[in-house]
Amino acid sequence: MTLDEVLKKVPALKDYLRHMPEEYKNRMNIKVHPPGYIIHQKDSPLDYFGIVASGEHRVINEFENGNIFMIEKNEPIDFIGEVTILAGMPKTSVTIETISESIILYISRADFEAWIA
Repeated sequence: MTLDEVLKKVPALKDYLRHMPEEYKNRMNIKVHPPGYIIHQKDSPLDYFGIVASGEHRVINEFENGNIFMIEKNEPIDFIGEVTILAGMPKTSVTIETISESIILYISRADFEAWIA
């Protein structure tokens, strides 16, 4: 799937990507994930930033005391990794799982950090 195809399907994304440099758009990786796919596992290194163009996902936060807090449904347009990156943390503290088929645009963490700077 190309970026143009995603933008035709989700025109609202144009506003989010308006100021993204073309070089980052050209390096963007677009993936379609099935329901039940683990986008990111807690305590894994976070090397990318994701923009959820379509589909729903859940965020699972497992605490050291054994309690689990779950945000049952996040809807698009949403982001993956922004809290971890903006906090300067190397690993994420949550697990993210798709609920429905999801189109996600990925850019490297380095590109995201340069873009927001």
